Amino acid sequence: MKAVNRILTRGDLVLIYPEQSMWWNYEKPKPLKNGAFKFAVKANVPVLPIFITLEDSNIMGSDGFYVKEYTINISEPIYPKADLNAKENMEYIRDENFRVWKEIYEDFYKKPLSYTTVIDSNLS
Repeated sequence: MKAVNRILTRGDLVLIYPEQSMWWNYEKPKPLKNGAFKFAVKANVPVLPIFITLEDSNIMGSDGFYVKEYTINISEPIYPKADLNAKENMEYIRDENFRVWKEIYEDFYKKPLSYTTVIDSNLS
């Protein structure tokens, strides 16, 4: 935690997957965890939303599936707000980041974002 804060406060960058995992060729935005946004708020630095969109190329892989082409979408930075406390800022930045990802997803794939997974409230 100290090292990340030191890196961020001196103006360097840190790449964090705020969904805490990467699923190969998964197109939808995954739910975001709080960690990356806590780092940003503590160091009072912006988050730069980056979302990767995928599409089939015209190259067939040896597995019988088309090779995917990736487009890296880099959006405007999201800054902490001076009038919010740390928890509110973390939630604001996290939710705004997800909103940006959702917008990119819907614009690129030309369909509304929807999930078919049912969350079991007994697991929370």
